[in-house]
Amino acid sequence: MVTGALSLVLVAGCGWVLGAGGVGDLVARLNPATKLTVFGVVLILVAATGWTIGSLAGPIGDRPVAPAHGGHGG
Repeated sequence: MVTGALSLVLVAGCGWVLGAGGVGDLVARLNPATKLTVFGVVLILVAATGWTIGSLAGPIGDRPVAPAHGGHGG
């Protein structure tokens, strides 16, 4: 859930940068195949960022596993 929210924020931020920075005009002039390629690259970057953040954060609500204690039997 956290990864999804962070990805949504990242996508919205990218959209804002494209719109505010004048890059939207450049993207509008690209042919459809190039637009699809650019969208795919951005999607992969967003997914990789979300995956990395999710991996660093770890599962939410999981307790750490206590190490198993070995016996001193003989």
